[in-house]
Amino acid sequence: MAAYCFYFITEDDKTYLKAKAVYEKEKVSTIVCKVNEFLLETEEYDFEIKNVNGFLDLIYCHCEVKDVEHNFCSIESRKEFMAGPLKKKLLNYFNTIMIINSKEKFELATFKKSIENYSDFIYFSEIKLLVDKITRVLGKDLLNKGYYNEDENKEINEGKWKGRTWDISGFYLILDISNGEVLPTFTIMKL
Repeated sequence: MAAYCFYFITEDDKTYLKAKAVYEKEKVSTIVCKVNEFLLETEEYDFEIKNVNGFLDLIYCHCEVKDVEHNFCSIESRKEFMAGPLKKKLLNYFNTIMIINSKEKFELATFKKSIENYSDFIYFSEIKLLVDKITRVLGKDLLNKGYYNEDENKEINEGKWKGRTWDISGFYLILDISNGEVLPTFTIMKL
């Protein structure tokens, strides 16, 4: 059952060791941890962000890719594409990035949560935390929406959630769920 979850938390030493061994052998990305490890794993990197510039700085710091998985250049479009895991999670959630640049100019970065467990569902509480974290710093979005509203759960279930878009310092910051995806993405697009 825990193979469908992001974390399996136990204080029992035998359960901890068995679960860790099984998940590693089966290549299930569920993180097996004890309570203190969970608290370290989920520690906020961005709790001191007080303003938009701090938020943009945080994003810039997270654009460093740990191991580039895909890196290629399209001669036709003269665009460079790069994707891979992040060194640290952005907003304590997103762990992979795809960046598109053209002629040494930033165009787009999309952050996703990459998982390799059996999960195919969404936790509304995760989306609520993301929306509320970003809203706390950036304020209301372009549609004048503030903090997450529980009515949005129904929109997500029906595939009608519009997500959130902020216009900040010449960038669109977009939090949404793409068609066919289960988990939210966070996109930064140069205007």
